[in-house]
Amino acid sequence: MSRMRCVIQGCSAWEFDAQVHMCRQCTIQYAQVADAIRKYKDAPVLKGDLFVTKSIVSPFYLGLNEGDKVDILDVLDDGSSVIVKDGQRIGYYNIEYLSTEQELVQGFQQEEEQRKIREEQEAKEAQRAAELQYEEQLRQKMKQKAIEDRERRAQEAEERKVQAEQMRIQLEAMRLAKAEEERRMAEYQQRLREEDARRAQQAQQAREAEAREMKRIWDEQQSSYAEQKRMAQMPQWKRDMLARK
Repeated sequence: MSRMRCVIQGCSAWEFDAQVHMCRQCTIQYAQVADAIRKYKDAPVLKGDLFVTKSIVSPFYLGLNEGDKVDILDVLDDGSSVIVKDGQRIGYYNIEYLSTEQELVQGFQQEEEQRKIREEQEAKEAQRAAELQYEEQLRQKMKQKAIEDRERRAQEAEERKVQAEQMRIQLEAMRLAKAEEERRMAEYQQRLREEDARRAQQAQQAREAEAREMKRIWDEQQSSYAEQKRMAQMPQWKRDMLARK
């Protein structure tokens, strides 16, 4: 029989004691493990064909990899530690990291069910998150729309205010221009009336002067006619005497 490496994890020495497959140093340092191997070397299998589900890194436990198949030789008093056999190797292990094929299948099924439940839950949560995100985006859009509408109304109100002020200024300018035009027209009409009055007065004065002149001429003519009539009624000698004066 060929020699084996020491079964203690971390030790690469060749076995010294072929009964326990341990080197001299480990036989002394890990005497408890060596005693257990000797005790259960010929023990019957208590439960066979179990699969390793997790490796344990410790020199007190048999170095097994996930997926290795072992047999349980005994369950110790603490209820969690077991003695297992892997081919020619015997050592301690934790029963929590050993499972039968049926337990593995059930575990896989449970994991698959849990995965499906988890995926369904994640899908629901993702859908709900998407819905919440959509609702939040919608609220933000509505909020932004309200802000834009408020700003737009404020801007429109300001524009109307500016337009109203411009219209007021234009109307005021038109009113002032109209008032100025009316003032100028009133002044012009007043000047026309004054000119008409002046002309009327001048015409009246001219008529009155003409009437006075005509009356003067008339009076002179009447005086001359009366004088002529008086002279005509005088005797000749009186006329001659007056003529000599």
